[in-house]
Amino acid sequence: MWFKKLLTVFIGIVVSLALCEIVLRIYNPFQSRVRGNEIILKSNYKRNVLIEPAIKGLDTKVQYSTNSLGFRGPEPPKNWDEETTIITIGGSTTECSLLSDDSTWTAHLYRNLKASDASVWMNNAGLDGCSSYGHIILMRDYIAKLKPDYAVFLVGINDVVKMSFQNEDGFLIKRKESYWRTLLKKSELFTTISNLMEAMKSQKANVAHGNDPYDYKNMDLNQGDSVYRAGIQEKLTKMLPAYTERISQIVGLCRQSGIKPVFVTQPKFDDTASFSWKVMEQYNIALIEYCKAQAIPVIDLGSLMPREEKYYYDQIHFTNRGAAKIGQILYPEIQKIIKQNKK
Repeated sequence: MWFKKLLTVFIGIVVSLALCEIVLRIYNPFQSRVRGNEIILKSNYKRNVLIEPAIKGLDTKVQYSTNSLGFRGPEPPKNWDEETTIITIGGSTTECSLLSDDSTWTAHLYRNLKASDASVWMNNAGLDGCSSYGHIILMRDYIAKLKPDYAVFLVGINDVVKMSFQNEDGFLIKRKESYWRTLLKKSELFTTISNLMEAMKSQKANVAHGNDPYDYKNMDLNQGDSVYRAGIQEKLTKMLPAYTERISQIVGLCRQSGIKPVFVTQPKFDDTASFSWKVMEQYNIALIEYCKAQAIPVIDLGSLMPREEKYYYDQIHFTNRGAAKIGQILYPEIQKIIKQNKK
């Protein structure tokens, strides 16, 4: 009797999972650009977002679109080799998904550069949640084939959030996955569950959209005692070298394709005395030191960006005014880099 009941439950679970898989393949409200260890770009995509409840510093209605490349910005120029082509790469602080196409910091920077040099073309390839691991995948599978003149990377925050990249690094080197991981990646249901779990991790780490800017004060990094902080600091002795190694891989991919990399450190709203900022700062310093050793341009936006509430709608994401401010800060630095390379 118990066997029949168990079999009935098992069949019910299988049928339910199968129905969920079918429904999600027909329509998935949680569309994601990440499937296992692959990035799937959405080309010619458009959506209008209504932000409810309203978030201070953001428009209520947001227009989001991608071009044929799957990036935000104008279509690639027909005379590609004659243009100064630039692509910005990063996580959610680059994508700016709650800002309209013409309000992201990439858009502001593009308009500033275009006003002084008509040959400039720029696109935003930021992807919500992407760490340096994701940037490597994006570089290898997409950007390296395009061969823009410059790739501008705003990096760091998602590397702080994710403690281990062991599985991803193994995939990068060997391009192999376990049988079960390969199988699950083909499932719309399990891919959706995986991506929702990652979103929950981001929410817990205070890097999801919409947290109060001052929530950083309640983070474990700032509430933990000295023993907790000492443990985090010990982890950083391994994490920071691994981070710079991934940055080195990004640089290698750029150089192989004739792309000039430019790196930008990560700003945050956190008070400079907070432990959460001191952790972020160590990543920024590691990036600066690596770039200086390799003679690679690096802009310390983490220090240059004012910590004012009008520029942030949460701990790390920028308001319309914040994005405009970043475009203003980066403009003279990027312009100088371009002029130096044209000599």
